[in-house]
Amino acid sequence: MSSPISGVPEAGMLPAFNNPAALQIPKDTKWTANLLTVNAWGNANTGSLSVKDFSQLNVDLLRSHILGTALISTGSGGFEIKGPSAAFRLNKKLVLGFSTEVRLLANYWEVNGRLVSEVGEITKAEQAYPYAIQGNENMRMNTAVYSSIGTMLNYELWKNDRHALYTGLALKYINGTAHTSLEVLNIDGILNLDPNKASYLTAATGQVSTLTSGHLLDKVNAGNLFKPRKGSVSGDIGVEYRFSDGPDKSPKLRLGLSVTDIGQVRYQSDSNFSKSYNITIPANDRLYFNNNFNNSSFSHTAEVFDTYPRLFQKTSTSRGDYKIQLPTKLLIQVDYKVCSKLSINANATIGLTPKKRIEKLYSYSGFNLTPRWTAKDFVIFLPLSYYEYAGFNAGIGLKYRSVFIASNSALSLLVSKPRQIDLSFGILLNIKKPN
Repeated sequence: MSSPISGVPEAGMLPAFNNPAALQIPKDTKWTANLLTVNAWGNANTGSLSVKDFSQLNVDLLRSHILGTALISTGSGGFEIKGPSAAFRLNKKLVLGFSTEVRLLANYWEVNGRLVSEVGEITKAEQAYPYAIQGNENMRMNTAVYSSIGTMLNYELWKNDRHALYTGLALKYINGTAHTSLEVLNIDGILNLDPNKASYLTAATGQVSTLTSGHLLDKVNAGNLFKPRKGSVSGDIGVEYRFSDGPDKSPKLRLGLSVTDIGQVRYQSDSNFSKSYNITIPANDRLYFNNNFNNSSFSHTAEVFDTYPRLFQKTSTSRGDYKIQLPTKLLIQVDYKVCSKLSINANATIGLTPKKRIEKLYSYSGFNLTPRWTAKDFVIFLPLSYYEYAGFNAGIGLKYRSVFIASNSALSLLVSKPRQIDLSFGILLNIKKPN
């Protein structure tokens, strides 16, 4: 999962930044704050996106330009709201920060786009029938929503006129708001079309499991997001080295290493919709998709399976608490000031959680290189990135005083059809010391 704000080093002054060792407060400020930062992104190995596609944000966009129908699709998406958060200098060596955050994270692996395109499709797209689902395909989809309140400490381990070494630790209380996963294993079958052009699945076998804490996106508001539910704790840890040309000079080089999102989110399963089934659809029987699937929410798919007990034989029901591992990752970050106006930021992300595990969220690995040009109150960013499944992307960002907007894929959208779309914007704040 690429960081939507890669290449915006000013975010390194905020508690919401990935590496807690990068937290710093300029000497001429009392404290620094992040009033609001919003990040949204999505990518897939089968994605093919352009600017005009977003004139109609509907299911056809997902089918035609993200999942597709020709290949097996793997990808991710997310939406984050960070802030308000703030940091204060307690003494010469110690900085204390506080943060709030809401996140929606989604992963999916090896999804058959042709099968998904049939589900709930009202106007039939032209396809070839019959279509065989073969090879014991396994499909997994996982979506989690949670909020957090955290604290962060940044400590100066060692410093002289040119060199400094910092360490940082962040601890967050995680409130599990909502979660849903769907897993389809060893699926074989045939998609076909009847004389009325209604699609159906027949001669199918496999297993399907759904796990949910309830309505995934029902009543999304501040009261619901922060309503106390199942709690857990997560953490980030990191170190950062800084080199300056002399005392009282801003860092010329920053090298950071951190491990973030260490921990799990707890949820309470809803036994009405957290069930496992064996799929048995004989060759002389049919499962029509448009009957019930069209009106079923992702978190309540079990309602559809229970409607056809002869086709979906229930094998188990999940009750009680369960845990979803956060997308733990290793971050390696470098920021170098070439001259007074030009700097270069580079970072590498290495996902540390196993792929294709439905009880884990996954952070995709990749690399980001971002030159930035500073001119008075303006900063211009030109991020170049390569991430798993998303491929290569080029973007652009602009910061004016306390406001910034950036995208890792904006330029790619203008000249090609990339596999990723993302956008970040935010409001930063520094309170100056009185003279």
